[in-house]
Amino acid sequence: MAEKKFYFEMNKANKKGDINFSVVNWIMAIIFTICVGVFVYYMVEGHLIKEVNVQDAEMEIFIQRLLYSRNGISYYDTQLNRLYPGIIAIENFNQDYADKNLEPAIFYGTENRLIGAKMELLEKDGRKIENLVVKYNAEFYDEKEVLYRAGKGTTIGKGAVTGKELKVPVLITEKGTTRVGYLTMTIVMQNL
Repeated sequence: MAEKKFYFEMNKANKKGDINFSVVNWIMAIIFTICVGVFVYYMVEGHLIKEVNVQDAEMEIFIQRLLYSRNGISYYDTQLNRLYPGIIAIENFNQDYADKNLEPAIFYGTENRLIGAKMELLEKDGRKIENLVVKYNAEFYDEKEVLYRAGKGTTIGKGAVTGKELKVPVLITEKGTTRVGYLTMTIVMQNL
């Protein structure tokens, strides 16, 4: 009857410490398995997202709400119940209108300490149109705009702000006439 061979079998000389070659293969296989496991762990760990940054998306949503919502800054025809995105009526582009319509429509809580914006209308050649500056959450914007200018955009940390500047071509209507111009927006958002 044939003898069963074991991996940890002593050779025929039956000396202590004399082991079969298969044990060396097992040791190599264990070392290789450990190396592959460590490699896979670090590859997976490197691709996991531990923190999600939504500030850019939040600022983009804020811009879209300003431009495309009924109570935003675009012209809204009440008779037709229609919004005209990209057309701004100078009559409605003032701080009183913004305080009455923008603040309630784009609501970030009663004490908004998250986002603020400044909007200005420019002529086609880049000249500012006088007295046409509108601020959303003006107190917060004035406080945090200094930090934004100092850090120029993105500063790391909870007390810092992230900002975005945008220049959008628009049509400006004033007393029945329409002309081409630009809307500049500076948005500052508190880091979360």
